Amino acid sequence: MEEHQTVEEVVGAGRDDPVELDHGRSGGSGLSRMVPRPLVQANRLFLVVTISAALLTEPVILLLPMLVGFTALLTGWHPVIGVGRRFLKKSPESYRYENPADQRFNQWIATLLLAGAGIAFLLENPVPGFILGGMVIAAAGVAMAGFCIGCYLRFQINQWRYRLQK
Repeated sequence: MEEHQTVEEVVGAGRDDPVELDHGRSGGSGLSRMVPRPLVQANRLFLVVTISAALLTEPVILLLPMLVGFTALLTGWHPVIGVGRRFLKKSPESYRYENPADQRFNQWIATLLLAGAGIAFLLENPVPGFILGGMVIAAAGVAMAGFCIGCYLRFQINQWRYRLQK
């Protein structure tokens, strides 16, 4: 399978079962499986709530979504998604799925922005911290409403790479 394929091309029209999307880089970490949409939405809500709480009260709360992000990126296990699986009302296979490569890309962006925000607050320069944290809140909020900015960005990068290869 080529990286520039869309999720629809990989999954197939109307197909709702999980499909392996392992490009040989996941190392069996669980990131090769499709992610049920309600779990992705739960993670987005987690980001909006925790980052908002951090920016409105105490910036040290940014450590929570940062640690979750680094855990997901370094181990392949996402704590919010892992815990959220226990609360699904139906079997995971019965939900629509999200592309794990898009989710990993988005997690990298969010985690790096949160790390930048944390560093800004640590250096007692809150303006960049508020901006970077606000960017993650905005992206997660817009994604909850139906448009994934990170997915669009990844798609554009893959299109650019594809054009360069031709």
